[in-house]
Amino acid sequence: MEPTQEPLRRKERAASAGDCGYVLLVDDHDLTREVYANLLRMFGYHVVEANSARGALERCRVLRPDIVLLDIRLPDLSGWETARRLRTDPATSSCALLAFSASIDSAGDLHAGDDDGVFDGFVRKPVPPAELARSIEGALDARRRQREKSADGAAA
Repeated sequence: MEPTQEPLRRKERAASAGDCGYVLLVDDHDLTREVYANLLRMFGYHVVEANSARGALERCRVLRPDIVLLDIRLPDLSGWETARRLRTDPATSSCALLAFSASIDSAGDLHAGDDDGVFDGFVRKPVPPAELARSIEGALDARRRQREKSADGAAA
């Protein structure tokens, strides 16, 4: 089996077992990561964690998660730069990306920084569990619709 097929096979097994999908949670604060990772696991997601942008880029290329929750302020690269790199890499460009940050005063401020539209949504920490679940599902749905639209355009 080729290395790139293994993440897909794991996803297929997870989906058949009732798992909601793969989430890469990127935050440099250990306690924040732990709290949200546990919450996401309770929702049924398979969660992989990274504490840096470079770790996120590596894990994303190997695991190809369904969605990445990406802190904006990371010690090595900004979340903005990390998101741009994920979007321009063919191996990672199809995953949904949510900006996941407490460092922005409001969602409007966060949107203003995303002038090239790299994020599928924005979540300001702390976030109530139900709102986090809605944001994730909304970003995943938007990304699915975009892939379907691209496939329809390619078939025409």
